[in-house]
Formats: sequence, C-alpha cells, structure tokens
Amino acid sequence: MIGRWKYYDSLGNKVSETEHIKLANTSYFNQRWQFNRKGDTIGGNYYTFVLSDTIKVKLKSRVYFSLTQPVMSDDSYAYIYLPKGGENLKSDFSNEYEVKWDTVPNVAEMLTNQEKYKDLKASMIFDLEPISVGQKYLRGFVLEKDTVAIDTFDFVTRKIYFDIPYYVKNSVD
Repeated sequence: MIGRWKYYDSLGNKVSETEHIKLANTSYFNQRWQFNRKGDTIGGNYYTFVLSDTIKVKLKSRVYFSLTQPVMSDDSYAYIYLPKGGENLKSDFSNEYEVKWDTVPNVAEMLTNQEKYKDLKASMIFDLEPISVGQKYLRGFVLEKDTVAIDTFDFVTRKIYFDIPYYVKNSVD
C-alpha cells in the first residue's frame, strides 16, 4: 500500500483517510485523518505545516509545523528532524540511518522560561534559507516522543515522514 487510501461508511460518507509511504522497500503507515459526515476533519494523527510553495534564494523563510493529535498521550513531545547542511535524504528515506540530523525542538522547549508557550509541545518553528535556485524538497520527519514508566525502556517514539516540494527563485524576481 502506497499513497492515500480513503475509507467510506455504508452510506458513502468518507470516514477516514490514511497515507502510506514507501520507506526503503516497504510500505509505512504514515498519517491518518478522521472525518465527520459533513467531511470535516475531526481527528487523526497527522502534521500540518505552513511554507510558501515559492521562496527566495538567500532569504529566510519561516516554516511552521504542528502535530495535530499525539498518538501516545497528550504529554508527548514532538521534534522535527532535518538533514544537516548539504546531506541528501533520498525520497524513499532509505538512507535515513546514514544521514546526520539537525533537531528542531518544539516551541515549549525553545521558550521554557515563558509560561504562555508551555502547552506548545507539538509545534515547531524554524527558518529555511536556501542557497540555490530551483525545485527543492523539505524532507525529514516529525518525531513524537513520550516517556513511559516501564523498567525496560524510558520512552517510546513514532515518526511521521514528510517530503514537501517548494521552489526557490532569485531574490530579484
């Protein structure tokens, strides 16, 4: 299973949609959306983001990411993992364990001394500053992490991968 799969009830209403990606040589369940009878999204586990589809070379562009509903618990934390510098992450993520990663902390951890941001454990903000013109892809993953009280391990994680196309144009255009 690769791509988006839609599921309907007996009356023909879409009740959910899942995204399966090709991860190396296997199908990976990546995201899920749940819908009410009107077609409004009412749940699931997926990310949302804000990034313009066209940005300018050598100028910073702010990127906003959010994990909508944690899978593990409301106390879990989310982080963004992006390839460092010029590292090339393949579109099927097959070289994930060979790439060096930069970690983008969530807003709650970035602004620990500001009480009003303490609940933003699943929101991340960072800047892109492309150095060349052309078609680009923002590839990486959102890592959801939750602590557990089990003697055999300290935490559990879940990854949601992303591959977001954007175009970089000259700053004088």
